[in-house]
Amino acid sequence: MDPLQKTSPSRPLFVWGTVLVAFGGAFLLWSTPWTKTFASPKHKAAQHTQVKIAITGMHCGGCVESITGALKGIAGVHKAQVTLEPQQAIVSYDPKKASIPQMIAAIEKAGYKAKIAPKTKQAPAKKQPEAKPAVGVQAITLKIAGMSCGGCVARITEALQKTAGVVNVKVSLQPPQAVVSFQSKKTDSKKLAQVIRDAGYRVLP
Repeated sequence: MDPLQKTSPSRPLFVWGTVLVAFGGAFLLWSTPWTKTFASPKHKAAQHTQVKIAITGMHCGGCVESITGALKGIAGVHKAQVTLEPQQAIVSYDPKKASIPQMIAAIEKAGYKAKIAPKTKQAPAKKQPEAKPAVGVQAITLKIAGMSCGGCVARITEALQKTAGVVNVKVSLQPPQAVVSFQSKKTDSKKLAQVIRDAGYRVLP
């Protein structure tokens, strides 16, 4: 028997295998997702423009739903945020597919009045006046003996606050003391110590 006749049946398999490999390679090349680069997030963001539209005539949530539906029905509108208070619509859209007059017309067709919201200018921040240091104000710490409770703290605090010239008082039980800010032209440390003594307590040196 001729040797060629023995190998001839395998030739069709070899040929078909070669065809399948070639076809598979071509399919892979054809299906490669290179076109996805045109749909990148940056590309999509470049197509978005935002506008704020002032609306009048809304009075309930149904109005909000009605206007939202009207805006979303416009080709090229990506997002529509409609609020009742303030009455407005913030719309993100593709300027190549949609226009502001289209949006205003859609809102008016729904039964409301609309116009582009005026841009609000931020007022420059007012400079706060610099705090000027109080003239003639001094602070002194007086150590006190005889306090035993919060009632003692309240009694001494009240007595010092009623003293002419006293600006601020902070009395504590632990440590037992009084920190007093006062105007030196109206009172002094001796008078303050006497106020504490008159309240029934001792002032330590």
